[in-house]
Amino acid sequence: MAMSLNNLPDFLLTEILLRLPLKSRVQFKGVSKHWCSLISTPYFTRRVVRHCHTNPHTQPFIMILDYKDKYLSNRLLVIKSEPELEFLTAYIYKLEKQLWFEASCNELLLCLAKHRFDGSRCYYYVINPITKQVLALPPIPKPKSFTITGFIYNNSVNDIVDKQVSFSYRLVMLKVWASEAHIFSSDTGRWSVVGYSKEFQVARFPSSAVSYKGLLLWCGTNGRLLAFDLYNSTGSRCFEIEQPIEWEQLMKQPIERGRMNFIDCLGLGVCQGCLKICQIIVQSHICVWEFKDYYNKGGGEWCLQHKVSLKEFVSEKSLWLLLTQSFFITVLGFHPINGDILYLGIRSKVLICNLRRKTLELYCNVPEANHYAASIAFNYLLPCWPTPIPSSLKNAAY
Repeated sequence: MAMSLNNLPDFLLTEILLRLPLKSRVQFKGVSKHWCSLISTPYFTRRVVRHCHTNPHTQPFIMILDYKDKYLSNRLLVIKSEPELEFLTAYIYKLEKQLWFEASCNELLLCLAKHRFDGSRCYYYVINPITKQVLALPPIPKPKSFTITGFIYNNSVNDIVDKQVSFSYRLVMLKVWASEAHIFSSDTGRWSVVGYSKEFQVARFPSSAVSYKGLLLWCGTNGRLLAFDLYNSTGSRCFEIEQPIEWEQLMKQPIERGRMNFIDCLGLGVCQGCLKICQIIVQSHICVWEFKDYYNKGGGEWCLQHKVSLKEFVSEKSLWLLLTQSFFITVLGFHPINGDILYLGIRSKVLICNLRRKTLELYCNVPEANHYAASIAFNYLLPCWPTPIPSSLKNAAY
């Protein structure tokens, strides 16, 4: 006698549903009241989270590439690791018509409205592309000087599982020329100002912030990091993380005649919860360090993981020449699961660079890209369960 899905025991139905792609798990809540009730239970969410943690290589990811074309107009390219992510790609391209992408944290995007400038204010939104939830932030005064924006939120898996969701976030506007950060807290609805050393120079590329263990980090031109501890019990604080010990030593190595020796690009990112930094010296080598033993009151040290000469890479001749002869290389990001893989932007191509195997492969072409304008990439691993965004927000005071 055949058994329909409706007659399956809940424990067996749970085992089937948790192995489905994230989009399907969310959509199947509409099949019936029973399925909606089952998928909405804390037990089901715990099982999904446990399944993802034991099978991390099954989690897909996307890369949102913000670049300039040959006419210096802003363009967007969404690169997906799996065909099943087409629903995300289509939605992000739809958002691009009205929004600029400013920052990301996990699977949430911070966007700025293109057409809602009233001369003195600008409008930000936090968006979850998976659930299509949108949170409008309080309007803020339009910055009068060059700023870089970062975003971080605090929402643990236990909060989601136990339905005790109180979405807490911080928006940081880094006023580079003034050496100060303006920080908005959703908990208080107010802004605060934190200064940092005028000697610290934020790297132009990558200019996007990285979130790591409650910190919001920007990379400096000399390999040091500017860190904001925004959930400290004594209030927001700012400090610097020193560059790796080998950083300056590598720069002082003798160079071949006729070859330039300077840092062409820095890369900062997170892979499986580990903070990584990359240094590329053009026509020379690539180095990657991992940050070890960090704890919430400071500490930690950089450990060199890879140092590879560019000439050691194996690939088809055209890609090898691109890597070894180019003077303008952009580190687009680290693979979120495989710590040996870097994504590099060179001219109009995105390359996969495997540092352990020393191989170089073409990932995709970037349509009409300007060869001399660096790209900004937002990378994230799709979560086991989407982060819920509330619909209400405290009024802000500046």
